[in-house]
Amino acid sequence: MKHIVIFRTSGSFLDFNTYNCQELGLAKALVKKGYKLSLILGGPTKKHIIYDVEDRHIDIYYLTYSSIKQSICVFHGWKKLLDELKPDVLQVHDLGMSMTYMVSKWARKRNIRCVLIQGTYNTTLKPGLKQLECLFNRTFGKAVIKNVNAIGAKTKAAAAYVQKYYNKEVSITPVGLDESKFVGCSTQSDFRKRYGLENQVILLYVGVMEQRRNPLFLLDLMKEMPGNFSLVLVGEGPLFAQVKDKVKKDSIHNVVILGKRKQEELPAIYAASDLFLLASSYEIFGMVIMESMYFGTPVISTSTAGAETLIDESTGKVIDGLEVNAWKKSILQIAEDQKLLSEMKKRCQYYIANNLIWDKASGNFEKLYFA
Repeated sequence: MKHIVIFRTSGSFLDFNTYNCQELGLAKALVKKGYKLSLILGGPTKKHIIYDVEDRHIDIYYLTYSSIKQSICVFHGWKKLLDELKPDVLQVHDLGMSMTYMVSKWARKRNIRCVLIQGTYNTTLKPGLKQLECLFNRTFGKAVIKNVNAIGAKTKAAAAYVQKYYNKEVSITPVGLDESKFVGCSTQSDFRKRYGLENQVILLYVGVMEQRRNPLFLLDLMKEMPGNFSLVLVGEGPLFAQVKDKVKKDSIHNVVILGKRKQEELPAIYAASDLFLLASSYEIFGMVIMESMYFGTPVISTSTAGAETLIDESTGKVIDGLEVNAWKKSILQIAEDQKLLSEMKKRCQYYIANNLIWDKASGNFEKLYFA
């Protein structure tokens, strides 16, 4: 039985009980195919969890870490743990992580196959940090490329980011959607009736209300939309209070702010909505895009790596920039053509079910592991 160890090399805590953990979704699909799986994640305390998957299990190891920033960190005790696990294949994440360099170096010294999965696709725009990132990529990043046996990228943009620095073959390995978290969740509800939206075209946003997601732009957009369109906002974040204040101050009556909602409530909200709006300035992939499409809700999004990978004219619309009239025009073109909207909904569900459920998407990772 081949032992695959997935090492999330980012200096941040990920609680898979509340966060859609891509690594866990991949591990669950692979363990069902007969592989032995271990995950290594950063956490506030060191602990080992046994995660059951049908008649098999995944070993999840949380290690404490010290960090200057998310990309510059050191996990405590990682060498000892890897020596104990004795992986056949080791997966690391993102070129610009200090732990990616250290772990890939460890693997090369022991002749263990190591695979890099790249998600980042743009150099930071912050002065100083941009130069530091470029320097890292041309030094330690160059060493990472020599250390790994294969490279996968979540999007074409992420592949181009790697190839900007190195002439190296990169395979496109889009992440998948974990269906199991929706098991037992009903898509039937009185959602529209409960919020007085029976005759409305529902535009939906789900996610953190933060600067890069541009929720305030969505409010400006709604001021220009016809009265039969309503925006439903799900989530909280740094701009949550500002969003509420703007709705009140500008008297925007066609906005429903739900705040944070439990995972089991989301399927009914997705299914009740007509279009999903994501005005983000940066998305490595965009799990909410996949979730929305899975439940048959087409997506209108800014031009990010995830959106360009997932959306085409049959499943939604990708728009360059944040210009209210352009967004309004695209929304009206789709929402007011019931035949088009209905076809898009079916196409969204078909595309995710046949390509990006983890049981299918994991095959791309297997090819990298055992090529």
